[in-house]
Amino acid sequence: MSRVNLAALLLLGLLLVMPQQSMQASLIDSIAEIEKSNCKVAHLRLGLVFTSDVNERALKDSGLYSPDSEDSSVDIAGRRFHSGTLNGSSIVYVKTGSASVNMATALQILLARFHIHGVIYFGNAGSLDKKTMVPGDVSVPQAVAFTGVWNWKKFGSEEKGHLVFGDFNYPENGENLLGTVEYEKINMFTPSEAPKEVFWLPITASWYEAATKALKVCQSQNIQLN
Repeated sequence: MSRVNLAALLLLGLLLVMPQQSMQASLIDSIAEIEKSNCKVAHLRLGLVFTSDVNERALKDSGLYSPDSEDSSVDIAGRRFHSGTLNGSSIVYVKTGSASVNMATALQILLARFHIHGVIYFGNAGSLDKKTMVPGDVSVPQAVAFTGVWNWKKFGSEEKGHLVFGDFNYPENGENLLGTVEYEKINMFTPSEAPKEVFWLPITASWYEAATKALKVCQSQNIQLN
């Protein structure tokens, strides 16, 4: 297993043992219950969303994960959902693939068919600045943005977008006939407020704080091992 995946799994394991809201008593053979009914299983779990076989293999090879039973998986709409425990905390994980539509579909099924108190995405951070991140580093984002949908502003347009191609001219910055790109905002829905358009999606504050503390512990243990 690579250092990147091992470090991420260690961080995830530490995060799971942080104080969380109390969970309901475990049901016997919860997967069988799902197969018999369209209702949600009453067992509260944390949802893990993986993007590749590498992520799933890292979880299994870590020694931190234990399936609920020999047959602890269920297939729903072409996705396989696995229930078990990670460091003693109840989880259900699904491998989605990397495309956004696959991710959204799997997440919708996860939320509709399981009682989930939170979701953690586990994948590669390939878009991070290579000057500040090195192999083996674990990143805890404070906010994320969806940059896959955008509008092209033609060269000479009065309205300028977020991404100005001329800023990346080589050897000197200047005008560029490609113009600019304006990223589209998305609607954020919350239980207590009306929907609003945002560019940055903030991570749940309490989770960010817990993950930051866990990451420091992970770094400290890594230094001791080295």
